[in-house]
Amino acid sequence: MAMKRSVFNIIVLVIPLLGAFLGALLTPHNVKADIKSCDDLAALEADPLAQSAPVDFNDIQANAVITACIAALNDPLLGIKMKQDETLKARLYLQLGRGYLANEEMDKALIYFNQSADLNYPAGHFALGVFYLVGEDGDQNFDAAHPALIKAFDGGVIWAARALSMLHLQENTEYYDPPKAATYQSLWAAR
Repeated sequence: MAMKRSVFNIIVLVIPLLGAFLGALLTPHNVKADIKSCDDLAALEADPLAQSAPVDFNDIQANAVITACIAALNDPLLGIKMKQDETLKARLYLQLGRGYLANEEMDKALIYFNQSADLNYPAGHFALGVFYLVGEDGDQNFDAAHPALIKAFDGGVIWAARALSMLHLQENTEYYDPPKAATYQSLWAAR
């Protein structure tokens, strides 16, 4: 009887401690803090679904963005939430891509822009389109830029109109179309 009582006392003491420990590790507050950090450090002005004030590309603190966004994406509770809300995951991928782009890790930036676009995130398509339009990896690829920018524009990213205007002013390409460039430019100007 004394042994049963000792085991019972130990269990009674350990369960609240274990609960407090797990609760501290897995509280929704921590998940929200991870997401908020990623959002606050790398929100894209062109993103109509952004959750924080935009961060100018020149002001991105690449290592802080990469750390915050990876922490958010790897959070166990966030993983559960992201299965229900792919928009959140796509936004975090976009912002992680911006961190890698600012860190001049073009191959990693492209991976995360693609992952965001693969989840059909409009600003992910925009980032991917601009990446190819300006040739961030050293080579412009208008054939990849055009469909991505169209998807972004159709998804409500008005900034894509500006990029499409630039694309349609590229002489000696199949996309050269000054009237179409002017139309997109007027849409951009009317924003």
